[in-house]
Amino acid sequence: MCYVKQVMKRGADIVGSLFGMILFMITYILVYPIIKIQSPGPILFKQKRVGKNGKIFNLYKFRSMHVGSEQALEALKIKNQYNNEYMFKIQNDPRIYPFGRFMRKYSLDELPQFWNVLKGDMSLVGTRPPIVSEYEKYELQYFKRLTIKPGITGIWQVTGRNRFLDFEDVIKMDVSYINNMSFLLDVKILCKTIAVVIRKEGH
Repeated sequence: MCYVKQVMKRGADIVGSLFGMILFMITYILVYPIIKIQSPGPILFKQKRVGKNGKIFNLYKFRSMHVGSEQALEALKIKNQYNNEYMFKIQNDPRIYPFGRFMRKYSLDELPQFWNVLKGDMSLVGTRPPIVSEYEKYELQYFKRLTIKPGITGIWQVTGRNRFLDFEDVIKMDVSYINNMSFLLDVKILCKTIAVVIRKEGH
């Protein structure tokens, strides 16, 4: 991506994340007592993710699962909906408490990631940031998706993520985005993201 496009993308990220941080802080005040009642523990969930050029950073979300849920993951992998070892999701995940399910339905759990965008670890639009254990299993052809900053949203998320169970399809969408990156494409994806959230297709 040329220097001008980089400046435009970073400028859009800063402006967008500043507005997003306002929404995040308002939401934090509203969800704080509900999370504390339904699932005592930290309000925010912090997880190591892999960003541009393999940089490790802390990704933040509103905690939608009970404390200690990461330790229960191994026993649930047999139920994984995705037919690969690079992504994980199951129907009716028992680790998610009721309000956590509500937050995921409307993608409210993603709001703290505006802080990641403001810091420069992420972009508003990009590729999905893998967790470290996924990254460590990557084959050579998968590393191209790490040549840009990961995004809060992206082509995969707005195209119907549950329809693509093969990681190769995700890679094709990521490479397509990387090869065609533009300000207008980002605007289009952001608009589609809003529509997806309104239709309650966030997860």
